[in-house]
Amino acid sequence: MIDRTHRVLTGEDIARIASAYRAYRGDDPSAAHHDVPGFCRAVDQAEIARHRFALVPGRFVGFPRRAVEPQELARLRGELGELEARVLEVAGASRQALALLKGVLGG
Repeated sequence: MIDRTHRVLTGEDIARIASAYRAYRGDDPSAAHHDVPGFCRAVDQAEIARHRFALVPGRFVGFPRRAVEPQELARLRGELGELEARVLEVAGASRQALALLKGVLGG
């Protein structure tokens, strides 16, 4: 990637794109077209119309799924536990504040 929106294509990239195009067109009987998340997907005109004819790749090809590393998963679980504890703490403080306000207002 040159920057966020520009990429220099290598010979391998160009060959992969050309191969996917040929498979889609049926030019190579030995290669069947397969949708590949984040790379290519065949859609009909109705789907393109549903997106108001905006040919933004992310709307059609999506994004590749990546495996979550066990260390990252453990970290996320830890953060989730911390967030849950904080939410419970805030909820308790909110209940106390409401009870205090009701007591002050006599109701």
